[in-house]
Amino acid sequence: MRSIAKPGPDTASRKVFPLRARGATLVEVLALLAVLTTGLALALPAVLFAREAARRGACRDNFKRLGIALQNYHQAVGCFPPGAIWPRFQYDDPRTPCLIHLLPYLNHEALYHQIDFSVRGTLWCKGNNPDVIRVPIVELLCPSDGRCGGTKANPYCGEIALTNYMGFFGDSLADLYTDRAIFGANRGARLDDILDGASHTLIVGEYLTGTPRDLRGQLWGDESAGSLIFTGLPPNSPRPDLVYPNPVVCDPTDPTINDGRANLPCDFGDGRSSDTAAARSRHAGGVQVITADGGVRFIGQTISPGVWRQLGAMADGAVFE
Repeated sequence: MRSIAKPGPDTASRKVFPLRARGATLVEVLALLAVLTTGLALALPAVLFAREAARRGACRDNFKRLGIALQNYHQAVGCFPPGAIWPRFQYDDPRTPCLIHLLPYLNHEALYHQIDFSVRGTLWCKGNNPDVIRVPIVELLCPSDGRCGGTKANPYCGEIALTNYMGFFGDSLADLYTDRAIFGANRGARLDDILDGASHTLIVGEYLTGTPRDLRGQLWGDESAGSLIFTGLPPNSPRPDLVYPNPVVCDPTDPTINDGRANLPCDFGDGRSSDTAAARSRHAGGVQVITADGGVRFIGQTISPGVWRQLGAMADGAVFE
């Protein structure tokens, strides 16, 4: 028979104690928090930079599509769209901003054919147009702005679609009546009219969608800061845009005008000759533009004001790379 060994005195007296987890000291916790905070501080700018780079790239893609639409319109019609159709020149026509004519070339032909062009005067609130003007056009919105979404409430007939992309109309509203810029009143230039060269002449640039309390940035507007921008002020200018003298268009006392991300001051012009609005964006350091040949460029906000004004003219003899 097998004998079973009995535990000896040493074995019987041996006790097993479980290991206790040692708590972290306050110094160790603070050191860990410092490491994590430093890591986040280093990583966050890189993440934000990557996100803005993606948004700026998407904005650039929108500009490329818009540049192609402008070229296709010119090829089909023989000129660029009229800058603004104003009844002071043709009283039987509705007031129509320039980019509306490009909707069929941006895959929005069905929406374009819903517009009631039989109305006279302001196009917005007549006929079935209130249902049309509230439809946002994603291709005309810059993801870096995104402040007001695709539409904004207006006091006249409900929601109205917004845009970050507007046509250049010379130095101020007074140029609307001249042949200085590609866009004008009831007139869109031909490529042959651009004597300074299509690649050296601005046609469309960026703007911001304003604040929730104003009507700047509206796609369907045909005034300064409402589909019309100018080169009288340099990009992202700290000087105020001068807009139609109506508190609904802008409120100079609005505390949200300067929100730390972009400078968007405004004041009132005279509604005719002095009105102007600068190209503006939330991209760091400048704005994106389209030249008349469909090219897309980024223009720094430190550009010489004189050079900037000449880039907005199509036949002043000044050519810049």
